[in-house]
Amino acid sequence: MTEQSIEVDARLLQEVTDRALIQDLIARYAFFGDYGPNESFADLFTPDGTWVIAGTDVVVRGRDQLVQLVTAVRDNAPGAHHMQSNHVVDLDGDRATGKVELNVFLLRPEEIYSNTHGWYEDVYVKVDGRWLIESRTIHLSADSMQVASTGKIGEHTAPMFAELGRLFGGEGHA
Repeated sequence: MTEQSIEVDARLLQEVTDRALIQDLIARYAFFGDYGPNESFADLFTPDGTWVIAGTDVVVRGRDQLVQLVTAVRDNAPGAHHMQSNHVVDLDGDRATGKVELNVFLLRPEEIYSNTHGWYEDVYVKVDGRWLIESRTIHLSADSMQVASTGKIGEHTAPMFAELGRLFGGEGHA
């Protein structure tokens, strides 16, 4: 084995490791978001990390608000279960960007509803050897927002979206 091939192998190994660690980060996001603990969810983000719903004024910033976010979601949409798939990651040293598809199912006594479809756009950063989410923006189609806010599904999820708007939306929100 030549010195050059060892260097290439080391770079490839680091890339594969980074991709696996980022995918694990995103799996933990779904698990801690659905089941807690809430502090573990917030720990997946940088201290000034953001979570945004595109096309709205909902912007969540920092650890305290991230804990508040996951508490509000779980309190206002009990039984929500996040499924993330088709993860695309672009690495650039200690930074990366990613996209991942999102489907949220809502378990209610009468039925399991498929209520939210969209995708996340993420920025990740490696801090002290650990990948964290710097920003996560959720993109929901107009159809998905319509389904999630009306009819039987809306009975269960509209209060959650209203609470997120109350807590994290508006011009006075910091």
